[in-house]
Amino acid sequence: MEIEQRISRNDCAQWLKRHLPLVIALGWVVLFFTTFQDLWGRWTRWDSEMAHGIPTFLVFFYLLWRSLPWNAPSQPLRIVEYGLTLGVIVLLVFVWAVAYAVNIQIIEQLLLVPILLSVFAAIYGWKVVFVHRFVLLFPVFAIPIWGSFNNILLEMASLVVGEMVRWIEIPAVIRGNSIHIPFGQILIADGCSGIRYFVIALTLAYLIGCLNNYREGRMAALLMIGALLGLMTNWVRIFVLILIGYRTEMQSSLMQDHELFGWILFAAICIPAIYFAPVVKAKAMAHDMPDRAVLPARRGIMLGLCVLVGPLLALYFSAQASSSFGNRAGDEASSMNVQGPSMPMTVRAPPGAVTSVERSEGVFVRKDHYRRQSMDDKLVPYIPRLFDHQFWHRGETFSFEHEGFSYTLSEFSAVSERRAVVQVQWFRIGDIKTNSVPHAKVLQVPAVFRGINDFYIFTLQAECTRGGCESARERIEAALSSGASELFPTL
Repeated sequence: MEIEQRISRNDCAQWLKRHLPLVIALGWVVLFFTTFQDLWGRWTRWDSEMAHGIPTFLVFFYLLWRSLPWNAPSQPLRIVEYGLTLGVIVLLVFVWAVAYAVNIQIIEQLLLVPILLSVFAAIYGWKVVFVHRFVLLFPVFAIPIWGSFNNILLEMASLVVGEMVRWIEIPAVIRGNSIHIPFGQILIADGCSGIRYFVIALTLAYLIGCLNNYREGRMAALLMIGALLGLMTNWVRIFVLILIGYRTEMQSSLMQDHELFGWILFAAICIPAIYFAPVVKAKAMAHDMPDRAVLPARRGIMLGLCVLVGPLLALYFSAQASSSFGNRAGDEASSMNVQGPSMPMTVRAPPGAVTSVERSEGVFVRKDHYRRQSMDDKLVPYIPRLFDHQFWHRGETFSFEHEGFSYTLSEFSAVSERRAVVQVQWFRIGDIKTNSVPHAKVLQVPAVFRGINDFYIFTLQAECTRGGCESARERIEAALSSGASELFPTL
């Protein structure tokens, strides 16, 4: 009986050694469950950028299982290497906890991969992690960082498709991302940037590289080819739709519903490329499965405590931040939105603000006030493009200095009219002003821990006609110097 128990314990120990990377990855999901919960919500929106999130993550676990067993280190890591790795882990989980408290989800999500890599390095060493680097980096394709490329891809699509239309000499007026043909207007909107084809093509290319054991050079070439094929799919799709719109006088059903058409075109372009991708046979690897534990018990406890620093700090920061919440009697953010005159150019501010609009001496002044009421709220909300690029085109920009702050005045012209608008816009957190969205995102970190829960977007606009906006700029500069501060003392 005792012999059978020893055999059973030995079998369990061997199974754990063989599958330890998979067990660690599952523990990683459990410990950082709050971030994975946010990711799950993002994936299940099934929108164009992250519709592949769930299958990508499942493929990651398959690739991890396929890589088993990992070679165990011949001896425990040197104390210096192990100590430095633990220091990296503590730093990463601390930043993750801060991002969690401030509710900067993208930072939380981006830190998941380096945290996992560092934990594996503390157990197996960085050399073993380097051997499996491509597999361990695969979850990057399931993290919604790719939307930051949307504007760049949109500009590329507008430029390339505009040139293709000129080549075939279709009678068209091309203005930015708007193409006017005799039978109507075709707008290359945000959804036409091709981000979905770009990201999925990159993911497929990377997967092919992992399955075929490509090294860096061949993997880089494959990713470039995948990115190009994804972009070409979108460019060809838009160009064909323009041709169809021109030939059918905008009456084809594809002009309203072209999702299926796009994916059929994507398959037609990418499937042959996948089929002809060169295959590299994997070299047989000798796997070291020593009788001793992969990680000594004392070091395992230290590693566990270092990783737990993150979730424990997140709970502490949450409790500290929650003490600054609460509705205040008569607070502006708890009142109804104030009605006012309409802005000459619509401001596409995020929802959830209390908005005030005033007009004085030909200048429209708008204030959007946001208040963070709970841990689930962001101090700085997600700020997309704050003007409607379907109807307005950004032109020249000018700078104006006042009281040590540099304001940026932008001239916008209507796509199909002679109307124009001069606008200046900035943000404020606490007593700090900025006209940069990334800077505002950074400023919210110290603001949250200072108990500041208010965020403002200020917008000034003056109307003019295209090519004649000098007086509008002068009115806004005068308002910034005096009039606007009288309308809103918090400016």
